[in-house]
Amino acid sequence: MKVTENSTYRLMQTNLNTITTELQNLRVKGSTGLKLLAPSDDPASISPVLNTRTQIRATERYLETMEVSHDKMQSTDGHLGHVEKIMEDAKKIALNAVNSSLSQPDLNVLADSISNLRDELLDSANATIDGKYIFSQCNDRWQIYFFRVPGKHHSLCKKYQL
Repeated sequence: MKVTENSTYRLMQTNLNTITTELQNLRVKGSTGLKLLAPSDDPASISPVLNTRTQIRATERYLETMEVSHDKMQSTDGHLGHVEKIMEDAKKIALNAVNSSLSQPDLNVLADSISNLRDELLDSANATIDGKYIFSQCNDRWQIYFFRVPGKHHSLCKKYQL
């Protein structure tokens, strides 16, 4: 095969284009700081990168869920602490009510106190977080604890009379 000036020129042009393309890729990698700009840059290395990205996204979702759950648990714990205080107050009032030296007006005051505690207990039992009832069992959109008013009955869910 005879080497002509034309074939030498084409070979040099091809090599120059290859070197220019490689130089451009190196400049892009240097300016962005990224080794892999496209999956075609290194197909063998892209799989671990994609797996790592998937794991990072899953971990971020897990952390978000943990933060929301932590907030809900703290709120629930606060409501349960309030219920515990209500029950302790009710116990104190009940122990005070067995005192035979109390007059009827004193007993009426204690009855009003118990009624107020019942209302507080009902409010705590129907506490909400982000519009959802904390202690609801079958559907967190429905209030299930109520004070039964004679003659009225609602059956959205299994309800508990206080």
